[in-house]
Amino acid sequence: MDAEALHAYERRIQQNIVDAPDLAIGSSKELIEAVCKQLLEDAGIAAEPDWSVERLFKEAGKTLHLDVDAVQPDKAGAESIKKVLRGVAQVVGGMAELRNRFGTGHGRHRKSGLQQRHANLQQRARSAWRASSSLRGSGTASRAR
Repeated sequence: MDAEALHAYERRIQQNIVDAPDLAIGSSKELIEAVCKQLLEDAGIAAEPDWSVERLFKEAGKTLHLDVDAVQPDKAGAESIKKVLRGVAQVVGGMAELRNRFGTGHGRHRKSGLQQRHANLQQRARSAWRASSSLRGSGTASRAR
């Protein structure tokens, strides 16, 4: 993912937290989808069009060896590592649910009722997700950094 595309998402999210939190939330989910698709593309894996963001995240995590199944059970802290990985996956799933229920898209005909605090929550969750995804090592994920 080129830096300008990444920055465009970041700008859209930041610029809309106060006045259009539903747009900031929708853009946060789109950013996660875009990064996951880039990771998959870098690994030579075609994302299926019907994959949910949770599935995209799971498959992208595998390309970085950041999936629960990749944690060796005899590794020191294995259960703790698995908890963190599951937690990050839950954050991604929760972000998608929030966007699907209240964010932009789906031809909304009523105001969502979302407020700045909801967009701030989504932003913090996205920041946690980005921090976890920055754990990627060298290799195929280098363009998505």
